[in-house]
Amino acid sequence: MNWQQVGFILALCFYGSRALELLDANCVKKPVGFYEQIYGGQTADIRSHPWMVQILYYGQHFCGGSLISSQFVLTAAHCQMPFGLKVRLGGYYRTTVRKHCSNDNCSPAGAEIAVKEIFVPNLYWDYHNYDIALFQLAVPVIYNAQIRPICVTQSLEEDKLRPFLNYVRTFIVTGWGKTERNQTSETLQLASLYHLDRGYCHQIFDRAIGWPHICAGHSQSSTCTGDSGGPLSAEMTFSEWKRPILFGVVSYGAPNCREVTVFTNVLHYINWIGDVVRRFTPNYNN
Repeated sequence: MNWQQVGFILALCFYGSRALELLDANCVKKPVGFYEQIYGGQTADIRSHPWMVQILYYGQHFCGGSLISSQFVLTAAHCQMPFGLKVRLGGYYRTTVRKHCSNDNCSPAGAEIAVKEIFVPNLYWDYHNYDIALFQLAVPVIYNAQIRPICVTQSLEEDKLRPFLNYVRTFIVTGWGKTERNQTSETLQLASLYHLDRGYCHQIFDRAIGWPHICAGHSQSSTCTGDSGGPLSAEMTFSEWKRPILFGVVSYGAPNCREVTVFTNVLHYINWIGDVVRRFTPNYNN
């Protein structure tokens, strides 16, 4: 257990058991002691990120997203389109749903589901602010080894969530965006990013970067075109399980894909997320 996880556990103890409440109690969990090494810009293992979603625009990769419940995908608001959107779940390759096997794990053909409805905050105008969206699926998904939601906390008041974010020093970002060779990745990629002071992103982009945003980056890896809407997560240990917690959504970065990335801070929108999911999920029961 690293010091980041220790700090998170201490924060949970301080704020009480309600800190363990999750949007979907069936979100991904792994036994404590299970270990996987993370490096920047490496191919992701199939079963390690079953919440990953490809957003397709008329059949072509358009954005990334995260499955957060059986009927909702969380992504960036600038990934919305009035027509032609589907999501692909359980997939590994960007351009096909063919079966793939690695590390003795096999991924079946990914499921493609139409987007029934799109929800965005009322104040969204462009990707610089309120860049978050919920895509409601036309039919609910059935969870399996390749399709399962990432964990989204729903338990604390927003101001009490700030210490949780402060304890995180490194994040994991995943997507099918362009690589260092300026080519869109055919297979799901992952990278480790440092949690940076928001003032650094303010200097780079000359825009106000506050609590609704997360600033993250790494000298050897970055997000790029095609990664928009994808998840920024960190793994935390509590209740004898390790769980991936969704902290951010890829919003925007530098045109050369060599600088830091600004992420929409999911913790800032947990009440909005919870309200939409509960209101539009029949017989919702956490």
